[in-house]
Amino acid sequence: MSAFFIGIFSLQANEYSQAKKGIPMDIVLPEQLENENRDQTYQLFMQDSYGDGWNGASLDLYVNNVLVLDDVTVESATNEISLDVDDHDYIHTEWTSGSYDNECAYGLYDPNGVLVAEAGTIYQPELTMTHTIDFSGVNVFANSGFEGMNADGSAPAEWLTYPGYNFSVESTGNGIYNSSETFTAYDGDKSFKMWSAGWEGSENNVFHEMSGDDVPLAGTSFNLSAMFYSHADDFIGQGSGQGKLTAKYFGFGPNGDGSNWWETMLFMDESTPFDASTATASTWENQTLATTVPEGVYLMQLGFMLYQPGADGGGSVYVDNFTATMDEPVEGCTDMTACNYNMDASLDDGSCCLTNCGDLTVGGGSYISEVSWEILDASGTVVLSDASGTPYDGETCLDDGVYTVNGF
Repeated sequence: MSAFFIGIFSLQANEYSQAKKGIPMDIVLPEQLENENRDQTYQLFMQDSYGDGWNGASLDLYVNNVLVLDDVTVESATNEISLDVDDHDYIHTEWTSGSYDNECAYGLYDPNGVLVAEAGTIYQPELTMTHTIDFSGVNVFANSGFEGMNADGSAPAEWLTYPGYNFSVESTGNGIYNSSETFTAYDGDKSFKMWSAGWEGSENNVFHEMSGDDVPLAGTSFNLSAMFYSHADDFIGQGSGQGKLTAKYFGFGPNGDGSNWWETMLFMDESTPFDASTATASTWENQTLATTVPEGVYLMQLGFMLYQPGADGGGSVYVDNFTATMDEPVEGCTDMTACNYNMDASLDDGSCCLTNCGDLTVGGGSYISEVSWEILDASGTVVLSDASGTPYDGETCLDDGVYTVNGF
């Protein structure tokens, strides 16, 4: 393995002059490292592109805001360090500059040896890095376990809140309002907590937000999942409060340019409420929501809320391990009345056939391999044909008119 890396990190003469003059190097880390039978151990791989060490540079690595690697560096070409982590752990780094930062790069590799995060490379030039551990490999939410809370104990990084009050990030061992008991997070050490604002129609929102070019294609689907909890001594069921997963979609605003987008809410998907009728006190329960991005979205928010439909508020809700998976849209006909309706399609491709639906079968005979055919409209344009010399069995969708069928 060492010989392999020596080949990667050797420099030509012109690269030497670039490196020592401080010109940024186009560093690329290997996409795969040898697994070496690791289980849930991640690997921090560090390299110096010239091969003479990091020249005074170093990094600190934090797991859930706890320093676990202090001033680690590279003495020659590479250095590797193993990290034992748990699902939803939040990793971030801090960088101390040296003489030739442009030679420095590092990456984090999962137990399969796959590169999952990097810094100082052509793809990620910044020398700091954040990453949320995801054993499933499909979660798209950063800081989904809320372990990367801000230093002041407020809303965790990567999450937005609105209106921005009546929430906290709680750690295992913290007290519970109106109770002599202490709190235990569902997973890890931290969970998010919300409580009622106290008036009818109030809502607390916590969400990931995407806008403009970052909004996925219409038809993209998300599956949201989170654990909800409400303690018996501060139970959500004492009032009308409801905890739920939400997906909010907004259009381009009254001027059609993205300004004042909040004035054009398209709709909101929401999960079954976690409330007096559904929640079990002092029990973590799973909430799920499937949602699909509609047409015309400028901004979308995927998250959770505490909503109070009546004036009888009270109680609190804890949330942990909020994850999301994303599926690209499936194109096809989405009109259920069409003869070629595709029940799996999430994005209409304009192929729906509502009139003159038919079935076309070409086959039989002794020499089907010699057969080809075409259908022409009144203008002589070929609308359907096959020259493969194989049997054909498919649907047809033709506009009103006169057609010519030619066989060869």
